[in-house]
Amino acid sequence: MKILSTLFVAMLSLFVSFIGLAHGSTSTAAPQVLVVAPLGNQTVGSGDVTIDLMATGLEIKKADGEHTDGVGHFHLYLGDHAMEAKAGEPIGKDWIHTAETKYTFKDVKPGQYVLTVVLADGKHVPLEDATAKAIVSFTVEAAAVASAETAPKKEEHTMDKSTMKKEEMAQMMKKHQKPMLWVVSLLVIALAALYIFVFSK
Repeated sequence: MKILSTLFVAMLSLFVSFIGLAHGSTSTAAPQVLVVAPLGNQTVGSGDVTIDLMATGLEIKKADGEHTDGVGHFHLYLGDHAMEAKAGEPIGKDWIHTAETKYTFKDVKPGQYVLTVVLADGKHVPLEDATAKAIVSFTVEAAAVASAETAPKKEEHTMDKSTMKKEEMAQMMKKHQKPMLWVVSLLVIALAALYIFVFSK
């Protein structure tokens, strides 16, 4: 019983310590940005490419022209190299400014790309923490065209089969047309003879 009581107290102490650490980490944690998608070295299809982001240690809000501790928003740059955001200076217009965790780049051509994401305050000035920046490289590949190229050939092949079947049916009809005419003629003659035999009495 004493062992169980000691174990319970130890577990309770650990739990309280964990809660205290968690509470402290939320209040003092440095802002951090993560690129959820695309992943590093991932290959995606050309066209629209959606960037999925996540930030911790601060509240994401639209820029309001003011610096507020614990508040910021995303800045994205997509190009063939990582982009530097100068410390203490507002980020330029060639960056994408957004307070959304998802952003879609339209009509992205095939090639190698580097995505740079920086957290900045309401004045668009980058946050000083090193974790407030993320860089991810990925590949955009051309859409597959093989299926589109082979589609007309497949349709043409199907049409050829259909035409061959029609021709075969036509030949069969011609082949059996004369015998069928003879049979019909004989039936008509037989019916006429039966009619005359019955009603002539």
